[in-house]
Amino acid sequence: MSAASHRRWPSLLLQLLGSGLVILLLVRHAELDRLRDAMAMVDPVWLVLVLPVRAVAVALHELRLWLALRPWGTPPVGRVLGVGFTAGLANTLVPLRGGDVLAVALLRAECGVSTAAAVTAVGVASVLEALVFGVVLMLLLLIQGAAWAAGVAEIDLGTALRDLALITAAVTMGAAALVLALRQLHRRAAPKAEAPPAGLLARLADAGRGLGLSTLAWNGALAFVQVVFFLASMLVLFRAMGLDVAPALLAAGMLQAAGSLAATVLPQTLGAGQAASTVLVLASFGVPTAPALATAAMLWATHQVVTLLLGGVPLWRRLGRLVELRRRA
Repeated sequence: MSAASHRRWPSLLLQLLGSGLVILLLVRHAELDRLRDAMAMVDPVWLVLVLPVRAVAVALHELRLWLALRPWGTPPVGRVLGVGFTAGLANTLVPLRGGDVLAVALLRAECGVSTAAAVTAVGVASVLEALVFGVVLMLLLLIQGAAWAAGVAEIDLGTALRDLALITAAVTMGAAALVLALRQLHRRAAPKAEAPPAGLLARLADAGRGLGLSTLAWNGALAFVQVVFFLASMLVLFRAMGLDVAPALLAAGMLQAAGSLAATVLPQTLGAGQAASTVLVLASFGVPTAPALATAAMLWATHQVVTLLLGGVPLWRRLGRLVELRRRA
């Protein structure tokens, strides 16, 4: 077993144990009979419609990555999209946004851009999306927050959900702390190389200055469209599950935000982070545990299908290069 595998297995074991614990608690509270009834209510036509809406949102993110690289040349858009789809699929398997690190490595290897330019482009694609989504979510809270708060006052979330929230938070924070600690130990044990003439922060600052306001403006505009498609996919999913959530748009925004945060630590493939966040968010809108957990399962399934459809072939074509990059790391 390689040194990288020795560093990785404790965090993977913690993720598996924590995910299993969260899923077991959710299923126990939902009750199998009610969960089966909720799954039987799924409208397959509306569920299939979730896939293209979500695929457009994912494709817009990778198009924004290509746009962020334009100041350092004009790499083929198809190649950048392939790198982005590969990284997106990797993000479903690796915690702490490991796919973004892979995207930087592939952009260097395939597009010939510098590390600073690749980091800046990946950062712009992710940070602008988060900023735009944060603004949209704040607007939704201002517009629909009063109706949601009034509903929350009438809902008894129960001791079980509070316990679940504490367990989920403990698992996610523990996984993050362990991974960060292992990385720090590895850095200290690794032989120190001579520092380059210019530090990484200085190179990133130079790369940031090369972006330009027009590039950021176009990227921000596309990020807004991307957020709209993500929220639309959530609304279509509510329709597929037969959920009458009011206010639905705010619920969709909060669900997307909580799910993205949970999937940063517990990968999407395990499903536990998405399931816990979905149950907790929808419970605050009066949705019982069983239909909320069924919604989480369908959200997980549609996300996996979209990432596999978009990233499966690009990942297959890059398997040899991924092994080479892993050896260099």
